[in-house]
Amino acid sequence: MPTTVGGVKVRRMIQEAKDGYPPPHTVTPLFAKTRPRLYDDATDFGDLTEQYGVYLIYASQWPRGSRLGASRIQYIGRGHLGRRLRSHLNKVGLARLSRSAELKFVAFMVEDEHAEFIFESILLNEHEALFDGLPRFNKAHGSTTMLGWRTVLRMSPGPRAILRRYGMT
Repeated sequence: MPTTVGGVKVRRMIQEAKDGYPPPHTVTPLFAKTRPRLYDDATDFGDLTEQYGVYLIYASQWPRGSRLGASRIQYIGRGHLGRRLRSHLNKVGLARLSRSAELKFVAFMVEDEHAEFIFESILLNEHEALFDGLPRFNKAHGSTTMLGWRTVLRMSPGPRAILRRYGMT
């Protein structure tokens, strides 16, 4: 049976699991996923202004002549969705890529800032393991303190299923 606990406690449980301590129970995180949407200068992010979550910016297809990196996923991030997504269009690399390739984004709403940290770290770490590298525009790795997540969290779909869905052809 899923147990509901706050992000602070889940984060601590994952850190302890990484250090070899068994969790008192498993947790099934709840998050709502948005539908994939176009990601470019014409996109209206207004409906996401008050939303917090984790997001993936990805190329809808492998474009000819554009360098994507290890997967179609170009960036994994977290925070105030409307503001953060808009801010990435000010970065030269993503803005240029959005003119040569159809970029989309999908977001996952989570319970709190700790859940954002957990989910983003898991996605970044799993992306590195699955695709042998970070998404093209990510510079920082996921936190190694979140490596014990498998003994604590029961996710459906799991992080690898999410990454395969948006990262592979």
